[in-house]
Formats: sequence, C-alpha cells, structure tokens
Amino acid sequence: MVNFILPTFTNTMRLLNTLTRKIQEFLSESIPPYVILSHRWEGEEVLYKDLTKPKRNPSALKGWAKLMSFCSSAEEDGWEWVWMDTCCIDKSNSTELSEAINSMYQWYREAAFCIVYLADISVIEDETGTKRKHFHESEWFERVWTLQELLAPREVVFYDKSWKNIGTRTGLEAHVSRATKIRTGNLSRPLEASVAAKMSWASLRKTSRPEDIAYSLLGLFNVNMPLIYGEGERKAFQRLQYEIVRSRRDESIFAWTANDKLDYASMPAPGLLAPSPRYFSNSGELVPIDLDRAKVHAPRILFDGLVWTVERTFGTCDDREMLAPDEVPYIAPLACSKPWDAHAPVKLTLVISPFSPPRRVSSTSLDFFSENEMHNIRNSRARTYHLTQEQPRPNPFDPKPRDIRRGFTLRLSAKAQYQCTRPSKYGPDVELHTGLKTGDYVVLPSEENRDTVGVSMRHDTGAVIDVACHSTSLDKRRLVMKVNTQTFWTGLDFPDYSSGDKLINLGDRVIVSPKPGQNISISPKHGLRMGQNEIMVDIDCNSESSMDGKGIFSDDLVEGTNDNTDDFGMYASPHSSRR
Repeated sequence: MVNFILPTFTNTMRLLNTLTRKIQEFLSESIPPYVILSHRWEGEEVLYKDLTKPKRNPSALKGWAKLMSFCSSAEEDGWEWVWMDTCCIDKSNSTELSEAINSMYQWYREAAFCIVYLADISVIEDETGTKRKHFHESEWFERVWTLQELLAPREVVFYDKSWKNIGTRTGLEAHVSRATKIRTGNLSRPLEASVAAKMSWASLRKTSRPEDIAYSLLGLFNVNMPLIYGEGERKAFQRLQYEIVRSRRDESIFAWTANDKLDYASMPAPGLLAPSPRYFSNSGELVPIDLDRAKVHAPRILFDGLVWTVERTFGTCDDREMLAPDEVPYIAPLACSKPWDAHAPVKLTLVISPFSPPRRVSSTSLDFFSENEMHNIRNSRARTYHLTQEQPRPNPFDPKPRDIRRGFTLRLSAKAQYQCTRPSKYGPDVELHTGLKTGDYVVLPSEENRDTVGVSMRHDTGAVIDVACHSTSLDKRRLVMKVNTQTFWTGLDFPDYSSGDKLINLGDRVIVSPKPGQNISISPKHGLRMGQNEIMVDIDCNSESSMDGKGIFSDDLVEGTNDNTDDFGMYASPHSSRR
C-alpha cells in the first residue's frame, strides 16, 4: 500500500538573500518581492543542505558559479531576494517536495520576473569561429519542467551562458514560438488555450523521471494532486486528466491520436483518456466549440468519480479497420474543432460489442465530421454508454499584481560614461541625483511635476540619447527612449498599440547604430530601489562586433522580421507590451 499526504499550497517559501547569500523562510503573507530562475540542472548543483548544513565547501561545487552569477545579476538590478529550485527546496523531504511542486506555478507567477539561463547559447561569437547553436535549439526548450517556467511568469528575460542579456519572451516571441510550437498569443496568456493545445506543448518534451511528465503540468491546468513517485507515467498522467475533467468542461481532452499503427497496436485497451501527452502532438490547434449551435444533442460527458457517462447522438461508421467481426463502431461529435471551421467537430469513436464493455477507438490522425455526416447525426437517436474510471481531486489559486513607482534610474556602463556626456534633465521640475554606484543617475519628478521626467545626453558620434517617463494620467505611464529620430517605448501601466513608434518590453535589449561600427545598447528593466519597484534603464556603448547577437537566431526568422530589426537589432518587438 502506498502512503501519501494530500497536497496543499505551501504556506511558506524560502528565498535566498543576494547580499548575504543566506536562505530565509517567509510566511505567505510576508513574502517580499523576488526574482526567480529557470535553468537546466547540471552536475554538482548547490542544494539546500549545502547552504544550511554543509559537509563540504559549496563554492567548490560546479553549480556555485551559476548561483553566484544569478544573485549578482539580480543584486545589480536592486533585488534583495531570489529563488532557485536547487537550493530553496529541501528535496530530501518528500512532503515538502510535494507541496513545492503543487505551488511551483504560483511561485513563478508571483515573481517580479523570471531569468532563464541558457547554458548552451552564446551571444558573443567564439574567437575560434565555432558554430553556435541557434536560440531555438537550446536544450532548455526540450525539458518538460521548463514549460511552466516559460509560461507562468509575468515576464521572462533570457540570458546566455556568459550571463549576457538576450531579450524577453515578449520581444523574442517569434523565436520562442518556433522553439516551443506555442502560438505567440498563448505565450503571455497560456491559461486561455484549450486542454489539447496545452498537452501538445508538452508532447515532445523530456524528463528524467517518468511521473514528472504529469506533475510538471499541474499549475498549467490549475489543479493539484498528490505525488506518488514510482506509479509510472501512465498512472500519473491519467490522474492528472481526472483532475482536469473535474475542474472544467473542455472536450478537447478527449481529442488525441495514436502516433502510428504500431503505437496503437501496443497501447492498452483505450479509454476516453490518453496514456501520455505525446498522444496530443496532432491536437495543438483545437479550440472548444458549442455543439448546441450546430443543433446536435450533446449533453456533457459526465464523470462521477468512478464511471464515465457518455450521452450523445451517435451515428454509424463504415471504418472497421482493426476491429473484430462482432464489434460495431459508432461516431459522435466532440465539442472542439479547428478554429477556422467550427462546423467540423472532432469525431469520438466508440466500439460496441455484445461480449465486452464499450471502448474508445483512436486512429493515427484526428478525424473531423463532414457536412453530410453532421446532417446524418442530427437525424440519429441519442445513446448513453458507460466507461469505468477512477476519482480525481482539484484545487485553484489566485495570482496577485504588482506596482511600479514613478521616475526611473539611468545606469551607464563604463564605456557609456566615457563616450557620452553627463545626463542633463528636462526642465526645472525634474530632480536628477547621482546614484550609489558610478554611472547611476536617479531621475525623479518634483512634487509639482505630474507629466514628464527625463534626461538627455550626447554620444561621441553626435547622436542624442533621450530617456523620459511620460504620464498621460496618474495611472497611465510610458517610458520613451530615443536615439536621434529613432524612438521606442514601453507601456508601464497599460497595453497600448496606438503609437507608430517601436514598442518593446521591460527586459528587452535594443541596439542602435548611429554610425557603422558603433552601437548603442539600451535595455529597460524592472528593478528595486529602497524596497520599491522601479524602472531601470541600462545604456552601453560598444563596437558592432562585440554586440553580435543575431548569430544565435536562425536566418529565416531574422530575415522574416525585418520590421523588428532594421533600427534596433533583433531584440525589439513592435507587438510587445507591459502588463
């Protein structure tokens, strides 16, 4: 008999201090703002016990450099607290591990933002000329746990193996979509996708432990369940689907296919639910539809904890491939289809035999109703069939928003300080202060100024660099950045596509070339100053060769997005927005 504890969302969370490098535990109501990391586990990661009860010097571990670089990157942007799965969870405690996995999506969702560390990608070209991996070829995109780590956060910022900024999920949405097969609209709104679409995103991903293919998807479907390592992939995935069916009505969960005839022949007797996410690899485009509009009798497919009750108008089917002589196939519509053809729902096929219970038949491709078949279905009689299953348990959560203070901090690199004049402020109602570090300038509005705060400076090439925060009202602000006549901006409190200028997201890096061989890099970020959320704008100046980033992106997408790259390099996106 397997003993397990029913999961709940944990009431505490451990965070790592970026200054002291010490772990502290917080109750849920007192968790401070934090930055979270997503990465691939490698050899000798720094674990919780290595920081709390070390039997060896943690700095000798291979993972120490990654942990320190993560802390340094967050600390430079003003963040005091960070979370990393290797050292903030005690994985030797099975109860804590179960609670942590059930809370993981919420933790990533409530982070200020997520840093994704791509250890196999390099923005800078190797001196040896070694061929670099393209961005979409990173192994990070192949792991199942990184799926929720990509989709749950409000924003994601990608870093290469040298901890150089590549860009954000929003700014690089075309490249991320190519790597993941996820529609760009679902990258920021994953919960709006159908069950089948979400399953398809995980269909080709890998995991070290078979059960994790199900456990890693709990947050994406907003359900929770106990973890039972050792139960195997099929049982874990079946339990996940029971949870999903109990929590929502989306019949695309039944729209799956066998990968090939050999796969179908070796599959256990098919029920309504798929054995694995890989059976949804052909279902990524499905959306729910309303069969009532098609005048089809289609009550809900019910599940009472033990038995599926399928009440539907069934029609006969001529396809008897791989069926016994005494078996009769019946077809009924599922309430899902391709988005462009709601009048052609997916077919559900059940086989009825006088000598065995009803069973579902899955082909090697999705079958859709034709217009004639739908006409025949409307004239057929309703039938009810029962299939035996087992009991699930659901549980939701509620993420919370964050606020950003007025003003911003301008941060100049050493080369930017050398090549640019000292920033001068816009007008008398702007307060300009030097920051704690050389090259930092804090730009604040005076009490009378409610409209615009900004600064201007000149580059050695003669280019004028302007950075300003414009307010259309107290709760409508945008950060505007200009190099000569080239303008790009970020909406801080609202999504706005009315401007004809280039629109980017916090965390993106844009590159402007005022003269051949000379680049100015600008990156707006979300950071902390004195415990409050704030905008930080990093400016760097360098030669063209040292800011080579396009080499990690495949030529077809780079060339296909010239509107995004002509002025600002590969990082700008005309469709990104600040939520």
